[in-house]
Amino acid sequence: MIVAVLSFYILIGCKETKAPEKQLTTLSQPTDKNSIPILLTFSFQPSLQENTEVIINFEKKYLLFRNIYPYVPEPLPPPIVDGKTSNELTDKRLIVTPYSSSLRDSELNQIAKIVAKLSGKDFERVDGMYIDGISCNFSVLDSNGSFKNGFIANDMTDNQKMLYRAILNLLYTTNQSEQNRMLLNYYRYFSGH
Repeated sequence: MIVAVLSFYILIGCKETKAPEKQLTTLSQPTDKNSIPILLTFSFQPSLQENTEVIINFEKKYLLFRNIYPYVPEPLPPPIVDGKTSNELTDKRLIVTPYSSSLRDSELNQIAKIVAKLSGKDFERVDGMYIDGISCNFSVLDSNGSFKNGFIANDMTDNQKMLYRAILNLLYTTNQSEQNRMLLNYYRYFSGH
């Protein structure tokens, strides 16, 4: 009985303590107008093509371009199927050549100005089913600790169009691969150019 009573007092007397967690600023909290982007990720997710990601580090002044998922070619079909040759049936997806590139201050400043123009509407989640076309996700980490995530679908806001086009232009100027260029041309089709 004494053990049960002591156990009861010990359980009641102990309070759970948690280590303080760093709070990330969300869209519902005001952001500092002097805040600058530290990191931007931008994912192109087209239907029937490879999904790619662009990572821009504003502090270290570089860009990374890579495929999100590993490229796994489909196995070759038999030589002739339903009258079609195996060449007609092979995987037509473009292979992504990942690369990194240093960025100039002017290139970073152009992207940072567009990011500063993004408003709550530009970060709203767009629900719907998009079978054809391209969708994109982007995330921004600011110097004040705010982290925002946005989604772009077929109907882009003006600011989203500016960001999409600026990222594409940056990829065109830094890319050295012909395979990547063909993929970028596919992306450009959806930018309204």
